[in-house]
Amino acid sequence: MADAEKKKRAGFAILSQHAEKMILTTDPEQCYVPAKVLKELPNGDMELEIGTSATIRTVKKQDLGPWILNAGDLRLPFEDMVRMTDVNEATILHNLRMRFMEDEIYTNIGTILVSVNPFKWMPHLYGTDLIMEHLNTPPGEVSTPHVFQIAAAAYVSLRGERLNQSVIISGESGAGKTEATKQCLKFFAEAAGATSAGMSDKLLSANPILEAFGNAKLYVIITLLVLVNGWKYILMVVHKFVVHKLLITY
Repeated sequence: MADAEKKKRAGFAILSQHAEKMILTTDPEQCYVPAKVLKELPNGDMELEIGTSATIRTVKKQDLGPWILNAGDLRLPFEDMVRMTDVNEATILHNLRMRFMEDEIYTNIGTILVSVNPFKWMPHLYGTDLIMEHLNTPPGEVSTPHVFQIAAAAYVSLRGERLNQSVIISGESGAGKTEATKQCLKFFAEAAGATSAGMSDKLLSANPILEAFGNAKLYVIITLLVLVNGWKYILMVVHKFVVHKLLITY
Protein backbone atom coordinates (compact mmCIF):
# COMPACT_ATOMS: atom_id res chain seq x y z
CA MET A 1 0.00 0.00 0.00
CA ALA A 2 1.37 3.44 -0.95
CA ASP A 3 2.38 5.81 1.85
CA ALA A 4 -0.20 8.38 0.74
CA GLU A 5 -2.98 5.79 0.87
CA LYS A 6 -1.84 4.60 4.31
CA LYS A 7 -1.92 8.16 5.61
CA LYS A 8 -5.35 8.73 4.13
CA ARG A 9 -6.75 5.58 5.74
CA ALA A 10 -5.09 6.44 9.06
CA GLY A 11 -6.69 9.87 8.91
CA PHE A 12 -10.14 8.42 8.34
CA ALA A 13 -9.55 5.92 11.15
CA ILE A 14 -8.91 8.81 13.54
CA LEU A 15 -11.90 10.72 12.25
CA SER A 16 -14.15 7.70 12.63
CA GLN A 17 -13.52 7.75 16.38
CA HIS A 18 -15.51 10.98 16.59
CA ALA A 19 -19.17 11.49 15.93
CA GLU A 20 -18.41 14.29 13.46
CA LYS A 21 -15.96 14.62 10.61
CA MET A 22 -14.08 17.91 10.43
CA ILE A 23 -12.23 19.48 7.53
CA LEU A 24 -10.49 22.76 6.75
CA THR A 25 -11.89 24.72 3.84
CA THR A 26 -10.62 27.80 2.03
CA ASP A 27 -11.91 31.24 2.98
CA PRO A 28 -11.35 34.51 1.06
CA GLU A 29 -10.52 36.46 4.24
CA GLN A 30 -9.00 33.92 6.66
CA CYS A 31 -7.33 31.54 4.18
CA TYR A 32 -8.68 28.43 5.93
CA VAL A 33 -11.50 27.87 8.42
CA PRO A 34 -12.60 24.65 10.16
CA ALA A 35 -15.92 23.13 9.13
CA LYS A 36 -18.10 20.18 10.08
CA VAL A 37 -18.91 17.76 7.25
CA LEU A 38 -22.67 17.31 6.88
CA LYS A 39 -22.72 15.41 3.60
CA GLU A 40 -20.18 14.07 1.11
CA LEU A 41 -21.49 14.34 -2.45
CA PRO A 42 -20.67 11.84 -5.24
CA ASN A 43 -18.70 14.42 -7.27
CA GLY A 44 -16.36 15.15 -4.36
CA ASP A 45 -18.09 18.34 -3.22
CA MET A 46 -19.21 18.60 0.40
CA GLU A 47 -22.01 20.20 2.34
CA LEU A 48 -20.36 21.90 5.29
CA GLU A 49 -21.25 23.78 8.45
CA ILE A 50 -18.55 26.44 8.47
CA GLY A 51 -16.89 28.16 11.40
CA THR A 52 -18.44 29.57 14.56
CA SER A 53 -21.19 31.21 12.49
CA ALA A 54 -22.43 27.70 11.57
CA THR A 55 -23.08 28.81 7.99
CA ILE A 56 -24.18 25.87 5.84
CA ARG A 57 -23.07 25.77 2.22
CA THR A 58 -21.83 23.39 -0.44
CA VAL A 59 -18.10 23.65 -1.10
CA LYS A 60 -16.48 22.47 -4.32
CA LYS A 61 -13.84 19.75 -4.20
CA GLN A 62 -11.02 22.10 -5.27
CA ASP A 63 -11.81 24.48 -2.40
CA LEU A 64 -11.52 21.82 0.30
CA GLY A 65 -8.45 21.73 2.52
CA PRO A 66 -7.00 18.84 4.55
CA TRP A 67 -9.00 16.69 6.95
CA ILE A 68 -8.79 17.65 10.61
CA LEU A 69 -7.27 14.59 12.25
CA ASN A 70 -7.36 15.99 15.77
CA ALA A 71 -9.96 18.69 16.47
CA GLY A 72 -8.22 19.46 19.78
CA ASP A 73 -5.28 20.96 17.88
CA LEU A 74 -7.58 23.68 16.55
CA ARG A 75 -9.09 24.67 19.88
CA LEU A 76 -5.88 25.46 21.75
CA PRO A 77 -3.14 27.43 19.96
CA PHE A 78 0.38 25.99 20.16
CA GLU A 79 3.45 28.03 21.12
CA ASP A 80 5.60 25.50 19.22
CA MET A 81 3.96 24.09 16.11
CA VAL A 82 6.18 20.98 16.00
CA ARG A 83 3.91 19.70 18.79
CA MET A 84 0.85 19.75 16.54
CA THR A 85 -0.55 16.39 15.47
CA ASP A 86 -0.91 17.38 11.83
CA VAL A 87 1.28 20.10 10.30
CA ASN A 88 0.36 21.58 6.92
CA GLU A 89 -0.27 25.00 5.41
CA ALA A 90 -3.86 25.15 6.65
CA THR A 91 -3.15 24.13 10.26
CA ILE A 92 -0.13 26.44 10.48
CA LEU A 93 -2.12 29.46 9.27
CA HIS A 94 -5.01 28.58 11.59
CA ASN A 95 -2.67 28.35 14.59
CA LEU A 96 -0.95 31.64 13.73
CA ARG A 97 -4.33 33.35 13.35
CA MET A 98 -5.56 32.12 16.73
CA ARG A 99 -2.40 33.38 18.45
CA PHE A 100 -2.53 36.68 16.58
CA MET A 101 -6.09 37.25 17.82
CA GLU A 102 -4.71 37.01 21.37
CA ASP A 103 -1.89 39.48 20.58
CA GLU A 104 0.64 36.62 20.56
CA ILE A 105 2.69 37.62 17.52
CA TYR A 106 5.56 35.14 18.03
CA THR A 107 5.31 31.38 17.46
CA ASN A 108 8.03 28.73 17.30
CA ILE A 109 8.54 25.97 14.78
CA GLY A 110 11.34 24.18 16.60
CA THR A 111 14.35 26.52 16.51
CA ILE A 112 12.70 28.79 13.92
CA LEU A 113 10.66 31.78 15.08
CA VAL A 114 7.64 32.95 13.07
CA SER A 115 6.55 36.54 13.73
CA VAL A 116 3.39 38.25 12.47
CA ASN A 117 3.50 42.03 12.12
CA PRO A 118 0.82 43.44 14.49
CA PHE A 119 0.94 46.86 12.78
CA LYS A 120 0.81 48.51 16.19
CA TRP A 121 3.37 49.27 18.87
CA MET A 122 3.52 46.74 21.70
CA PRO A 123 6.05 48.19 24.17
CA HIS A 124 5.36 45.54 26.82
CA LEU A 125 7.06 42.98 24.57
CA TYR A 126 10.48 44.64 24.49
CA GLY A 127 11.38 45.74 28.01
CA THR A 128 14.72 45.19 29.71
CA ASP A 129 13.05 42.72 32.06
CA LEU A 130 12.24 40.43 29.11
CA ILE A 131 15.80 40.70 27.83
CA MET A 132 17.12 39.51 31.18
CA GLU A 133 14.46 36.79 31.41
CA HIS A 134 15.54 35.25 28.10
CA LEU A 135 19.23 35.79 28.79
CA ASN A 136 18.97 33.99 32.14
CA THR A 137 16.78 31.09 30.99
CA PRO A 138 18.57 27.89 32.13
CA PRO A 139 19.88 25.55 29.38
CA GLY A 140 17.25 23.04 28.29
CA GLU A 141 14.36 25.09 29.66
CA VAL A 142 11.81 26.24 27.08
CA SER A 143 11.10 29.97 27.07
CA THR A 144 8.18 31.87 25.56
CA PRO A 145 8.48 32.44 21.78
CA HIS A 146 10.12 35.82 21.24
CA VAL A 147 12.72 37.52 19.05
CA PHE A 148 14.81 37.82 22.26
CA GLN A 149 14.73 34.01 22.47
CA ILE A 150 16.53 33.77 19.12
CA ALA A 151 19.00 36.52 20.04
CA ALA A 152 19.68 34.84 23.40
CA ALA A 153 20.36 31.48 21.74
CA ALA A 154 22.96 33.10 19.47
CA TYR A 155 24.55 35.08 22.28
CA VAL A 156 24.74 32.19 24.74
CA SER A 157 26.13 29.85 22.04
CA LEU A 158 28.70 32.49 21.14
CA ARG A 159 29.95 32.68 24.71
CA GLY A 160 29.63 28.98 25.49
CA GLU A 161 30.88 27.37 22.28
CA ARG A 162 33.22 30.18 21.20
CA LEU A 163 32.01 29.81 17.63
CA ASN A 164 30.71 32.52 15.32
CA GLN A 165 26.91 32.79 15.23
CA SER A 166 24.40 34.19 12.69
CA VAL A 167 20.78 35.27 12.98
CA ILE A 168 18.90 35.23 9.65
CA ILE A 169 15.82 37.48 9.46
CA SER A 170 13.74 36.92 6.35
CA GLY A 171 10.31 37.90 5.07
CA GLU A 172 8.32 39.91 2.56
CA SER A 173 8.26 43.70 2.47
CA GLY A 174 6.40 45.02 5.50
CA ALA A 175 6.74 41.78 7.45
CA GLY A 176 8.75 43.47 10.22
CA LYS A 177 12.35 42.50 9.37
CA THR A 178 13.76 45.89 10.30
CA GLU A 179 12.02 45.92 13.68
CA ALA A 180 13.20 42.36 14.39
CA THR A 181 16.77 43.38 13.54
CA LYS A 182 16.49 46.42 15.81
CA GLN A 183 15.27 44.28 18.71
CA CYS A 184 18.13 41.80 18.20
CA LEU A 185 20.62 44.66 18.31
CA LYS A 186 18.93 46.00 21.45
CA PHE A 187 19.29 42.57 23.06
CA PHE A 188 22.97 42.23 22.14
CA ALA A 189 23.75 45.74 23.37
CA GLU A 190 22.05 45.05 26.70
CA ALA A 191 23.53 41.57 27.08
CA ALA A 192 27.03 42.86 26.36
CA GLY A 193 26.66 45.40 29.15
CA ALA A 194 26.41 48.48 26.95
CA THR A 195 24.75 50.65 29.58
CA SER A 196 26.49 53.86 28.52
CA ALA A 197 25.60 55.92 25.49
CA GLY A 198 28.45 54.65 23.30
CA MET A 199 28.01 51.09 22.05
CA SER A 200 24.24 50.83 22.50
CA ASP A 201 23.48 54.04 20.58
CA LYS A 202 25.87 53.15 17.78
CA LEU A 203 24.24 49.76 17.26
CA LEU A 204 20.68 51.03 17.36
CA SER A 205 21.46 54.04 15.14
CA ALA A 206 21.76 51.60 12.22
CA ASN A 207 17.95 51.37 12.11
CA PRO A 208 17.33 54.53 9.97
CA ILE A 209 19.87 53.25 7.45
CA LEU A 210 18.04 49.93 7.22
CA GLU A 211 14.74 51.76 6.74
CA ALA A 212 16.23 53.89 3.96
CA PHE A 213 17.02 50.76 1.97
CA GLY A 214 13.48 49.42 2.48
CA ASN A 215 12.90 47.96 -1.00
CA ALA A 216 16.49 47.55 -2.13
CA LYS A 217 17.80 44.22 -3.35
CA LEU A 218 20.59 43.62 -0.88
CA TYR A 219 21.73 41.91 2.25
CA VAL A 220 22.65 44.03 5.24
CA ILE A 221 25.10 42.21 7.48
CA ILE A 222 25.79 43.80 10.84
CA THR A 223 28.88 42.30 12.44
CA LEU A 224 29.36 42.52 16.18
CA LEU A 225 32.70 41.72 17.77
CA VAL A 226 32.25 40.27 21.23
CA LEU A 227 35.17 39.84 23.58
CA VAL A 228 34.99 36.57 25.54
CA ASN A 229 37.86 35.76 27.90
CA GLY A 230 40.31 37.68 25.76
CA TRP A 231 39.10 36.17 22.46
CA LYS A 232 37.18 38.10 19.81
CA TYR A 233 34.14 36.39 18.26
CA ILE A 234 31.84 37.50 15.49
CA LEU A 235 28.06 37.64 15.80
CA MET A 236 26.27 38.57 12.58
CA VAL A 237 22.69 39.74 12.11
CA VAL A 238 21.73 39.11 8.49
CA HIS A 239 18.84 41.33 7.46
CA LYS A 240 17.39 40.13 4.13
CA PHE A 241 15.38 42.53 2.02
CA VAL A 242 12.93 41.17 -0.54
CA VAL A 243 12.32 42.56 -4.01
CA HIS A 244 9.19 41.74 -6.02
CA LYS A 245 8.26 39.04 -3.48
CA LEU A 246 11.44 37.13 -4.28
CA LEU A 247 11.91 34.71 -1.39
CA ILE A 248 14.85 32.49 -0.59
CA THR A 249 14.27 29.32 1.43
CA TYR A 250 16.95 28.46 3.96
